[in-house]
Amino acid sequence: MASLEPEHIAAMDDRWILPASHLLEWESPNDGAERVALEQLGLAPHRLRGPEVLSETYPSMIDPESGLHWDIDFVFRLDLPESELGRPPAWRELVFHPTPSLARSQIARGHGDVLALCGYSWKDDRPRPDP
Repeated sequence: MASLEPEHIAAMDDRWILPASHLLEWESPNDGAERVALEQLGLAPHRLRGPEVLSETYPSMIDPESGLHWDIDFVFRLDLPESELGRPPAWRELVFHPTPSLARSQIARGHGDVLALCGYSWKDDRPRPDP
């Protein structure tokens, strides 16, 4: 879930983010995915597929001297018709966009990198699933 601090909201501008969260202490990836599905999307988690476990490293923007920052991503997928999407109060706007319909520049917070790890590639700033 995106931070609600004004500087983070301004940095995201009008770009989209994926439903996401850090794991809570002692929370399993499956329990975290169920929590995100319920809290952020208002959905019962029974249709989640996954996790796919992905890993990425990149230089820390906060402390570049500290070396690489390492993320482990647990990705769950969900096929959901837009008609079933709820409207939880946490979101200013919640819209379903099939990932291939968005350009990479329209995705905020490094979530485009996560999509790339899931097999999406961008040419001409348009995402296309890899074969």
